[in-house]
Amino acid sequence: MISSLSNSQINRRGTVAADELETQVANEVEKTYPGHVEAVNRSLGKDAAGKTVGEVDVELKNAAIEVTSGTKGKIAQAQKIAAATGKPTIVYGPNLGIHAIRGMQRAGVLVTTSLAELISVVAPDP
Repeated sequence: MISSLSNSQINRRGTVAADELETQVANEVEKTYPGHVEAVNRSLGKDAAGKTVGEVDVELKNAAIEVTSGTKGKIAQAQKIAAATGKPTIVYGPNLGIHAIRGMQRAGVLVTTSLAELISVVAPDP
């Protein structure tokens, strides 16, 4: 629920995740690891040509999460996010098919369809 997002999950523009799946992920991470979510839907800014680089769906202290219901352009997007944030980027898509998963894995992209696995992987350092 958007109403359960904490102030730490509000991005620099003062908005919250519009996508229900992004909101679910942010809320679950925040519930499991309070204070671990740094931003939701944070803009990565613009490149030298003035073109928008993209945005991080859910940014944590130790990783970035690209939440998706599709596969188009996710490899390039995950790589852009990792380069811009300096953090490992994980693609989370509960409905991703095996071919999409394998393609992302071959490209070196971390990917999961399991929210429980995602929550486990992003645990803060002790």
